[in-house]
Amino acid sequence: MEGSNTVLCEEELGIANAQDFGQSLHDAFLASKAIVVDFSKTQYIDTSIAQLICLFDREAKEKSVDLKWHYSSAVFETMKTLGLNKVVEVERPCSPEEKGDEQA
Repeated sequence: MEGSNTVLCEEELGIANAQDFGQSLHDAFLASKAIVVDFSKTQYIDTSIAQLICLFDREAKEKSVDLKWHYSSAVFETMKTLGLNKVVEVERPCSPEEKGDEQA
């Protein structure tokens, strides 16, 4: 996504770093109308992070921000298990090819 602001996520995201993650998303929203949240290296999220994903996804839609989630398989499976993959409209993890296409 040309001209986008990318938020690179840590390998593990949970309640201990939820505030920092939320602040990173907030800062990205202030800086750009096109945001990519890259979970490609993330192997674990807890429900606090899943809630933040849903919150920011809803805010992006309300504010017409072009928001893309690049889920790893682990993050996708967590969201799917929680029944939230449909809430944020992500049908599958992002493949390396798709990730490359959007960043080119």
